[in-house]
Amino acid sequence: MKNMKPAFRYTFTSISVILILFFAMQFSLAKTSGKGPFNLVDASGLRQGHWIITWQMIFGEVVPGPMNAAGIAFEGNYIDSRREELWTSYHPNQVKASEINYTADKRNGSAGYFTTDGNLNLRMHFTNDIPDSVMTFYYPSGTVLATYTWNNGRLDGPAKTYWDDGRLCEEGNWKNGYWESKPRYHYRLR
Repeated sequence: MKNMKPAFRYTFTSISVILILFFAMQFSLAKTSGKGPFNLVDASGLRQGHWIITWQMIFGEVVPGPMNAAGIAFEGNYIDSRREELWTSYHPNQVKASEINYTADKRNGSAGYFTTDGNLNLRMHFTNDIPDSVMTFYYPSGTVLATYTWNNGRLDGPAKTYWDDGRLCEEGNWKNGYWESKPRYHYRLR
């Protein structure tokens, strides 16, 4: 370094300081988030590890108004560009929109969907991206609105809807995606 010109030595030192700060920031993010560095792409161009996708990344620009374009849209883990484990999406107002479990980029396990004010709206289960088990809809108050039974991607089994006070409103049975018989209605007397 003794024979270097002063301008080059200054540039080299500046670049070294910038690199040290960059790696320190990455280490700091890894420590504070508890998830390590995020949005990594491997040599093959495949997404790996924890990813945070912002609304700005989706739209390409900051959108003025009530939509927080810089906020998080999706967050979760990739292995070889396939979604794995729990993925969370957010409404533009940054309230949680969904929580979905994935295996090899297919929905597997429990999935929950939320309204823009954060209330649970729908809970269901998937097996290899196919609805399976009971799908439950909720009123904003949190009481059950309706339940439908899915089997291998088709409505198959009991279906019930409820009044907002929790009393049964309607019930019926599905078989291979069709009503097995006419649903039975329970009138609400006040």
